Amino acid sequence: MFITYKDIKAAEKLLSLSGKSYWEMVEDAGISIALFMREQLNIQDKNILFLCGKGNNGADAIVAASKISSICNVSIYFIDGEFKTKEGETALAQMPLSVKVLENIDEAVFENADIIVDGIYGIGFKGKLPEKLNPLCQMYNNSQAYKVAIDIPSGVECDTGKYSTFFKPNMTIVLSKKKPAHCVNWANYSCGTIHVIENKVSEVIEDNNFGTQLIDKSNVKIPKHFPWSNKGNNGKLALICGSEQYIGAALLACHSALRTGVGYIYLFSVPKVCNAVNIAYPEVVCIPMKENEFGSIDKSNIKTIFEKTTNCTAIALGCGMGDNIHTQLIVRSIINRSKVPVIIDADGLNSIKDKVNILQNQRNCHILITPHIGEFKRLTKSYVSQNKKSLEDICKEFVKETDVILVLKDFITKIYNNDENIWHFGGNNALAKAGSGDILTGIISGFVAQNIGLVDAVKLALYLQGKTTELLSETNHKLYILPSDMPYYFGRVLKELEEE
Repeated sequence: MFITYKDIKAAEKLLSLSGKSYWEMVEDAGISIALFMREQLNIQDKNILFLCGKGNNGADAIVAASKISSICNVSIYFIDGEFKTKEGETALAQMPLSVKVLENIDEAVFENADIIVDGIYGIGFKGKLPEKLNPLCQMYNNSQAYKVAIDIPSGVECDTGKYSTFFKPNMTIVLSKKKPAHCVNWANYSCGTIHVIENKVSEVIEDNNFGTQLIDKSNVKIPKHFPWSNKGNNGKLALICGSEQYIGAALLACHSALRTGVGYIYLFSVPKVCNAVNIAYPEVVCIPMKENEFGSIDKSNIKTIFEKTTNCTAIALGCGMGDNIHTQLIVRSIINRSKVPVIIDADGLNSIKDKVNILQNQRNCHILITPHIGEFKRLTKSYVSQNKKSLEDICKEFVKETDVILVLKDFITKIYNNDENIWHFGGNNALAKAGSGDILTGIISGFVAQNIGLVDAVKLALYLQGKTTELLSETNHKLYILPSDMPYYFGRVLKELEEE
């Protein structure tokens, strides 16, 4: 579980309503930081430099500096002048004379420091550091001192983990609970070693069920195949994908679905795609479809598709189908008539972008959509233009109104449904290549067909793809890794999960 900026602010507000002032929260945080430094950082008689901003992150730093000043040599440099919070003013007023306030700072100050504490910006920071801080940031990063960030390194965004120029620490002391920046796959680089300090805010978060679930090996489960099971017991997946222009999309989706353990895969596509898949993966049952003038599946095949998917346990469509009127009619027919779960990606989503209300109609199936940010914005164009809320709130409202499960793909992939929201931080930027989405659609649909539940299937699929990418990155450069490499390594990750 982790918390966002919004969660923290809600928890602090509740705590203040219960009678605990914001100053008391700052004081508690500062004391906790000081206690941690005393116990873990061997600060006795050391030279400790605190860099303080004018917000409450800086106030936390002042309290911590004050509490350790009796056992070490503490100096403070204020970055932006006067505090803008009452808590900061209170902390400054109570700061003992033993804390030395620096009027200026240069490389000699950094060279003299044993430990440097970054209390400049906190979880509210967004965007880029002011250019005026670049020289200070460079001196900090070049320093041989041990560097500690309070809650979040200055220059790193709390809810995304993104950064440009930033103060790079050896360690980050996290207050209350981990935030997204502490969970992203590059957190070891941007935050260093992470230590979490629980406090009163943590208790409020737990008592009020703030926070969001993240996907890890503790909450994913693989399909159970009994020793006496046969292919008919292990699910039947219909993949409707590919076209003359996008043969590769069908190949990738078929390969990844095959590696999930699904009993049967039926591919509905144009003859060229079926021929390619027959050669590459003879395990797939290929059903050639009549082709239209665009080189994609003709609308006249709709009746045949329904006749031949009667016994299927899941249908996935969209990958490489082509964006034209034929695809639109096929996709909309399946949404309206399917009685089994439907997974829609890529051109399947493009096919309903001008008729998104079709998702709000009465239907007999569960629908799961897997857009990246751009596809989601196109899909909800008219909806978003009338709504000035955040993308996060729009996603939640969209899911509530359409009753779909939304898997929003990005460097942090988020699952939205009416019951819960789940984030996935795994994988890395080796996935930022064409074809990764086709692989994911194949994995998700393969697991959905095995009846483990849509959300559980997505969680397992994201974990499997992310872990496989990390595994490949151990011995290969990320630039080198291809989406088509991934299915060959699914078995190692699945084996590890089974043994866990």
